[in-house]
Amino acid sequence: LISVGDQDGTVFWHQGLELYNIARRAGKNVVLIAYAGEDHGIREVPEFIGGLFDLARPAGYSHLAVEVGPITTRMLETMMRPPTAQRDLDAFLARYTPFTIPFFFWREEAEMLEHVVKSAPGKDAVLWGLDQEFMASPTYLFQKLAQLAPTESGRALAARFAVSSDAGDKALISAGNPSKLWMVASADSDVARLRSTFGARAPAAARAIIDEISVSRDIYRRFGSGAGYDSNQQRDDLMKRHFVDHYRAAQARGEAKPKVIVKLGANHIFRGPSITATYEIGSFVPEFAAAEGGRSFGILLVVKRGTSNAYRPFGSPESDKTKPYDLLSSAEYKVLDLRSLLAASDDSAWTFIDLRPARRLSSNGGLKDLSAPARRLLTSFDAVVVVPEGHASVYIR
Repeated sequence: LISVGDQDGTVFWHQGLELYNIARRAGKNVVLIAYAGEDHGIREVPEFIGGLFDLARPAGYSHLAVEVGPITTRMLETMMRPPTAQRDLDAFLARYTPFTIPFFFWREEAEMLEHVVKSAPGKDAVLWGLDQEFMASPTYLFQKLAQLAPTESGRALAARFAVSSDAGDKALISAGNPSKLWMVASADSDVARLRSTFGARAPAAARAIIDEISVSRDIYRRFGSGAGYDSNQQRDDLMKRHFVDHYRAAQARGEAKPKVIVKLGANHIFRGPSITATYEIGSFVPEFAAAEGGRSFGILLVVKRGTSNAYRPFGSPESDKTKPYDLLSSAEYKVLDLRSLLAASDDSAWTFIDLRPARRLSSNGGLKDLSAPARRLLTSFDAVVVVPEGHASVYIR
């Protein structure tokens, strides 16, 4: 199990130059590799993941887990298989809002996804969707639900919700107003009516969509009401359940020990409490892998400077699509000092630092003067990749 964390609003604990020297003293070289990873909206992220997947395929890796809901992930995998994949995705994003599917509305991310899916021809469920369904996804989900409805009343209700959801999507795009999104504006009674109208005899696929809509809406509702911790923990627990469901399904298809690369924001991949004080999939995966007789390896990806696509459909100017990016001036990282880590890395190549020798040395009684933030890094990740320069991703539309 390989987990990869990017800089999704995450605080990274470090003491880089100190760790660089520790690794050398421990007899490990710092290796320069031709891969990169960084914040959402920077094109080197999917380049890194695509290259990593190619490297891992001969070792039996055939799955990529992503920060997207399981229903939309299945749709994406189906879409990525034919030769017209990118054209089909463009048409999908034109029909719905471009923000129906997080991250894969960027061209480079979508091309990486197509590359991964096509590199495993004939393989079922190459992609594992771990997250909740995104807040702008219900229009598609309701239309899919209407197709699956076993009764006219179910079709009518799903179609009616799809129309109201579409109106909320348009308000998001035209007025930058997320309060009209179905995930935000709907009531508990709407979900209850869905369940009662479809009933227990509805197809399993329809019941799965309703379940995902319900839990995703609840996660957003908790967050919007100020219960951020509860929302984050519910989301974390959902990701763990989705992971196990995908893993067991792969075993049921004949894979004794499925191998997967997990691509998530780094806060989700912390071992130990994350910066939101929750225990996330990064704490779960290593223990799960060990219980299954396997191993995991966690990589933290950071980028020094460049440009990023930081545009959002509300509260964001067009200029954010190619926003200058500098890690040291980024507001999210003011709580820590990344200067030594960045100074230790190469300005002309992507730098890989293996943290495991330093962690072993520290745990065996050495490095007594190591700072708390440095120890936190050693226990949270297995390696760090530093990218000297990143470039903004490009929206498909």
